[in-house]
This record gives sequence, structure tokens and C-alpha cells, in this order.
Amino acid sequence: MNTVETKSCQNCRSDFSLSDDEQVFYDHIRVPAPTWCAQCRLVRRMASISFRFLFKNECKKCGKSLLSMYEQNAERVVYCNTCWWGDSWDAVDYGRDYDFSRPFFEQFKDLLCVIPRMAMSVDTPSMVNSDFCNGAAGLKDCYLVFHADKGERSYYSSYTKNIKDCSDVMWATNCELCYNSSSITDCFQCVYSINCEHSNNLIACRDCAGCSDCIGCAGLKNKQYYIFNKPHTKDQYEEEKRKMNLHTRTGVEEMRRKASEVWSSAPYRYMYGKKYENCDGDYLMNCKNVHNGFRVEDTEDTTNAAVLYWNVKDSRDYTSWGNVASLIYECAGVGEDAYDIQMSTDSWGKISHLRYCAICLSSQNLFGCAGMRKKQYCILNKKYTKEAYEELVPKIVEHMNNMPFVDEQGRTYRYGEYFPLSVLGRAYNESVAYDFFPKTKDQALQLGSPWKDREERVTAPTLTTISDDIKNVRDDISKEMLQCVNAEANTPDCTKVFKIIKQELDLYRKLSVPLPQKCPVCRTKDLLALLPPLQLWDRQCMCGGKRSTNGFYANEMEHYHGTEACSAEFKTTYSPDGPEIVYCENCYRSEFI
Repeated sequence: MNTVETKSCQNCRSDFSLSDDEQVFYDHIRVPAPTWCAQCRLVRRMASISFRFLFKNECKKCGKSLLSMYEQNAERVVYCNTCWWGDSWDAVDYGRDYDFSRPFFEQFKDLLCVIPRMAMSVDTPSMVNSDFCNGAAGLKDCYLVFHADKGERSYYSSYTKNIKDCSDVMWATNCELCYNSSSITDCFQCVYSINCEHSNNLIACRDCAGCSDCIGCAGLKNKQYYIFNKPHTKDQYEEEKRKMNLHTRTGVEEMRRKASEVWSSAPYRYMYGKKYENCDGDYLMNCKNVHNGFRVEDTEDTTNAAVLYWNVKDSRDYTSWGNVASLIYECAGVGEDAYDIQMSTDSWGKISHLRYCAICLSSQNLFGCAGMRKKQYCILNKKYTKEAYEELVPKIVEHMNNMPFVDEQGRTYRYGEYFPLSVLGRAYNESVAYDFFPKTKDQALQLGSPWKDREERVTAPTLTTISDDIKNVRDDISKEMLQCVNAEANTPDCTKVFKIIKQELDLYRKLSVPLPQKCPVCRTKDLLALLPPLQLWDRQCMCGGKRSTNGFYANEMEHYHGTEACSAEFKTTYSPDGPEIVYCENCYRSEFI
């Protein structure tokens, strides 16, 4: 790809380039080139998505008390899911004429303020005893599980598929009896681990595959009875494990301290993925021609992608979901048989040819609509004939270019820009963006995003000291209000107090792990801190021949480049300023596969 233009980002003022391939795509879908850099565009889309924050609310239709992903205020009307899906209202009733004397985004915000929104983004019929979960389908007996597909008896987890008896896991697929782990696939009884697959009985392991009964290891493949990357017999392993007292917090902390030394001394693979061709990014599975992609599966010919699954093609600047989607541009939360969708959010189910839509389902040919179901040829929720629609849309596009929306920071939003965050109304510190791109209140406001000031919690803890040993925990601990260890430090977003539910306690006992000392929010932040950033740097392989270029790791195998330093270059999520030893695919495979 050749650079055809260098532009200055309207938001961060940094320079970014446009390739000839990107320009061909923009011309094909008839949108202007972006005015924000790829990173700022990603943050903007993520700031329009929220799952983990729930509020007590009331259905404005039936008056029923409910939990909602929205706070009910003057700018939002919330219906319970039963009422929202019912036939007692129609989004077309909120339609209005287009006003050529006002910017488009002002008119769209007016529509969003009155259109009913569903309380929770869940597949209600498939959810069983999982009322405190959101962005989910197929959950049973789960609590505070988000962005999930199929799961049973699991708690405090996000981005999961088909998990059972898990707690505090993130990016977990086909896992059972796992705890405090991230990026794990096909794992059984794995705790304190990251980037592991097809393994069981792992404790504090990184980048292990096909392994069992390992503690504090990194980069192992098809190994058993290893401790801190050293082999043991079964009897030796069991004896050393017993001595560690991993049922106590003291024992776990000492073990994890030693494990971190092993983790930092072993090379990291520059990119995590499988079956990818001509790709750059991280966590790419079964992908072809995917660039600047993060957490992407089964996708082709797509650039600037994040959290996409299941048959995505020919798209740009696409965040969250998929499931048969193509020709998607500047969208978030869009999927399930979606085609030719631009600048839209929270829309799904046999949708096509949507522009600037939110919460629109099973609809086609909509412009600036919200809350629509099975509708076509509508603008600002007003119904038109096909001919009138096709005549009016170009006039609106021209109007958006001639009378752009200008935010408080002076940024202009013409046709082709994603929604200004002030229009969508999501608080930045309640959005997905806050998880991956933390910002202060001032920084979020500068981005143009709303911010939610937290109310000071007044609930006092009934227990400030938590037992070190899971064996000494009484059954009635579930009645206590525990104090988070971060409470007195006034850690941002810490809830200060938290509870241990009975099902959670049963899981800790089954796994023989000590109770957590932190509230669920702080524990989630700890998991997020283990993940590489959603950003790429140009790097060179750190294999120096016999040792890593920093001298910390001695190669155990001969590499294809012999004793000379490896010359391979790549893009990676590991910053040049970071401590990680980063190897290219060939050098990593020589050492560990």
C-alpha cells in the first residue's frame, strides 16, 4: 500500500497517512476521507458503547422497576425489554421533517432524546436467572457477566463465549472452572493465567498451550509438571505445590512474584494469532488482509477493526460484533447479517443501507433514524416513498457539508464523520473506551464526551480484614460488606465496599483460591492492565542470535539466522519503551514450538 495523502488529525493534531487502498475504499462507498486519525476514530467509536454499568430504573411504558444500561434522565426514555419489543408503540410516530435551517446532528440528538430505548442489550428468551448481565445471550445463573455468548454459573467476567463455573475472566472461550485469567481458550481449571489454550490445571502461566499441571511458567508447549519453567516428576510437583500454600493469599502473592520473573525473562511473540495471512494487529484468528486489527476472528479485507467475529468482509473502522457483515464503515455495535452500513451504532438483524442510525433492527434504507424495526425509506423516523427518499438524501448530505455541526472544541462534523459523542450522550467513564483508553474528566470533555461524576458511597464496611486462607472463611461471609483494599487510597472508580455472593464463595472453595481483597471494578482493572494496548509500533525482532538483544534471555535452540541478529521487522502492540523481549514469529517458534 502506498501513501497518497498525509493529513493532520482534527482531534489530536498528529499527522496520519491515507493509503491508495483506503482511498479506493472511500471512493467506492462514496464518503470523504476521514479527518480524525485511526486511533482517535477507534476511541470515538468505543466511547459510544457501554455494557458494564447498570442502573436501577423504571419503564416509562408500564412503570415496572428494572435494571438498565441507561440512567433515566431528561435526555433518555427507557422501556423494559418486554415493552420495547411489544407492539404498543411505533418509532415512526416520532418522525419529523428534516430542518434545513439546523445542523443534522442537532436534529438527530433531538430524536434520540425522545425515542424509547431498550433497558438491556440481551437476548431475553435465552437468559435464565441472569438479570445483572448485559450485552449477552444464552446465560444461565450468571452475575455481572458482560459481552458474553453462552455461559453458566459464572461471575464478574467480560468478552466470553461458552464458559462454565468461571469468575473474573476476560476474553475466555470454551473454559470451565477458571479464575482471574485473560485470553484463555479451551482451558479447564486455570487461574491467574493469560494467553493460554488447550490446557488444564495451570496456575499463573503465560503463553502456554497443550499443558497441564504447571505453575508460574511461560512459553511452554505440551508440557506437564513444570514449576517456573523447570520440569518435575509428578510427586515432586505435588510436594512443591503443597509447600506453596496456594489456598492462602500470602502463598499466592509469593508464587505470583516468582512467576512474574519467569514471565518477564521469556520472549513474547510479537503477535498472538492463528491462521492469518497478510495481517497486522493482535489476537487475529482465521483472518486474511486484516490491518490494524485487534481481537478479530474470521475476517477478510478489513482495516482498523476491533472485536469482530464470524464472517466479516470488506470493511473499515468497524468496532464490535460482525456475524455476517460486509461493507461496514465507521460503525460500533453493528452486526447479524449487516450490509452497507455507515456511521451507525447499536443496529442489527438483516440490516442494509443505513446511514447515521442508532438502535435500528431488521431495516433497510434509513437515514438518521433511531429505534426502528422492520422499516425502510425513512429519514429522522419519517416514512417516505422510495423515490422521495432517494431524492431527499443527497440534499441532506449536501446540507451536512454546507452547514456542519461544530462542537465546543471547534471540531467540524460533515457528512462521513461518526457521531459527535455529545450527541450520543454516553458518559466516557461508563463506556468501553474507558477500559482500553483511560482518560481523566478533563481529557474526556476535551474529546467532546460527557462524563459521569460518581456519587460518594456511604455504605460502611462490616468487615475490613479478609481471611488470608480460604479454608478459614465462614459461610456467613456472604452477609458481610467487605472493604476493598483500594478504598482508602481513593482509587478512581473503586466501589470501596463489595460482597461475596454464595455461588462465588462455592467456586473459590472448589478451586481452593483465597478470597479477593478488591472490589469487582478494581479486579476488572487489574485484568485490563495485563492486556497489550490497542496500538501498533514498528519494531525489529529482539533475537540477537545466541541471546536476546538486551542480554536477558539465552536462546535454547538454533535459529534460521544462526548467530547473527534477526533482521525481521513487524508491527506489534509491545511498545519499544516496554520491558518485554519481543521475538518475531520464526524466532518465537524456534524457541517454544
